Amino acid sequence: MERIENTVCGELCYLVGIVYVDRPLSAEALSAFTKEHWIVAPPPRYECHDDLQIFIEDESGQLGLTGDILKGLTLVSGVVIGVLGTQKIAGEMEVIDICLPKFSIQEPFIAQRSQEPKYIALVSGLNIGDDKASSLNLEMLKDYLCGHLGSVQEQNFSSRIVRTVFAGNSLAKLQREHAESRPKTKTHGQSMFNGKPVKELDMFLEEICDSLSVDLMPGAHDPANATLPQQPMHFAFFERSQRYFTFNSVTNPHYFKLDGITFLGNSGQTLDGLLQMSGIHNRLQAATHTLRWRLMDPTGVPPENSATDPFVIHNRPHVYFFGNQPQFETTLVQGAEGQVTRVVLLPAFSSTHTIVLVNLDTLECHPIRFDSSLDDNTQIC
Repeated sequence: MERIENTVCGELCYLVGIVYVDRPLSAEALSAFTKEHWIVAPPPRYECHDDLQIFIEDESGQLGLTGDILKGLTLVSGVVIGVLGTQKIAGEMEVIDICLPKFSIQEPFIAQRSQEPKYIALVSGLNIGDDKASSLNLEMLKDYLCGHLGSVQEQNFSSRIVRTVFAGNSLAKLQREHAESRPKTKTHGQSMFNGKPVKELDMFLEEICDSLSVDLMPGAHDPANATLPQQPMHFAFFERSQRYFTFNSVTNPHYFKLDGITFLGNSGQTLDGLLQMSGIHNRLQAATHTLRWRLMDPTGVPPENSATDPFVIHNRPHVYFFGNQPQFETTLVQGAEGQVTRVVLLPAFSSTHTIVLVNLDTLECHPIRFDSSLDDNTQIC
């Protein structure tokens, strides 16, 4: 294996490095920029694949990659690959073969069907404090998780939920107009933080913690550090919930193990960033690609020490989830050596009123939707 600086024109060589994709006028990135700065974006270009330039780089230099083998291959900046080819001209290599990362190792999983399987509830995007969010739906969710909602059969089903994970954005984003409507007489040093939604969240979680274990992950809207990875929300925010040993304020991303099943997930920022900086438009497809690349956030800023990067997937999880997505989607990704991973896109509860239950015996998913419309057909789907 050669270093890029040691490659010689005309000689066949093998390189391993990090991909950099030069994608001019990325539509999603420009959209975010123009909204912030109130400028007119260039006319949309529906096909930008011809403008792509793919590079491989290591600590010694960078080389452009060409070749028919690259056509139709999904690559984004940050992915580690190996290439075999010849440097035809200075700074450009014609690739004849490419090696992508293999799936990481995984603990064995044997599907089994028991008469009373256990479930884990995955929830995201409560957005407590948003005027558009339905408080009745939140009450229904709380009662369901505590086993107090529905018929006897439904209560028996919900009683098998052993843990609930709230995957980010439990609090609503502070809107700009709310901030500007504050009294102008406040001094520069005074905080504009509104503590009422936090207290509502604390009381909401307190009742759930009395019945089952709760993992609370921070998200883009929550009071935690803005950059990834996010540290747990401080226990001082949860005066009531922290009294329970079942309450866990955890990091984003979050890795844990339950009854031999490994879980890995984040609050959705990594997937949003990947879609903005790549030509991938299918969210579920993008999520499965990160599993194959063994990198949860390929387009993010890498840490100084890659050995401690929490976004590197060292051990392939059995359940891989992303919070705060537009809709519920799932697929089962199987490997050549018997590995199996359930990939789940969790919808935001405030807009879809949907949570997801994962069967710990089979990894099957059960979306549960709460309908609080006041008519005779009100039901839990």
